[in-house]
Amino acid sequence: MFGDICHPIVIADSFKYCQIQNAIFDHVDTVVLEITTRKIRINNNLIYNNFYCERDKYRTDLPLYTLTDDDIAADLNYIKHFTKIFWGIRRLIVISHIDLLLDDSNYIKSRHELKLSLQRICRDLNIEFIDMTEAFTEVQYFKKLAPDCKHFSEEGRTIAFKFINDYLKQKIQ
Repeated sequence: MFGDICHPIVIADSFKYCQIQNAIFDHVDTVVLEITTRKIRINNNLIYNNFYCERDKYRTDLPLYTLTDDDIAADLNYIKHFTKIFWGIRRLIVISHIDLLLDDSNYIKSRHELKLSLQRICRDLNIEFIDMTEAFTEVQYFKKLAPDCKHFSEEGRTIAFKFINDYLKQKIQ
């Protein structure tokens, strides 16, 4: 549902899926959505995150599509309004991937550009944005927390979840 929700191939099925999921969201007022990539693969009505396709050598035969800023903005705007209309969701919060500095003190270019785009898009759409990099500014041993620079270890997850939880508590008060 979250790869490119407005793509003409999947919008009808996304709409149907959300209609039948109403009971799940009866007591939810906030949706936190992590956006970590622009690269997706689409097959009929299914969207696959390219990272997992590549890692798991699964569906790599499908065409690769790279979401533009306009695609992401359209998706977020659609999700924002859709979740409010169907489920009464009052808050949509977008979380970025960690904007990691490499050993040569440069950012991973695609990740850095995505984070900057998400900040701008969220600001323009009046959606809250959490820069997950801030959760780790005081951590000196990031590679231990995310050995592959993509996925957290248990300790890394604990830090990330605490950061998000503290953010949510702060915003509620």
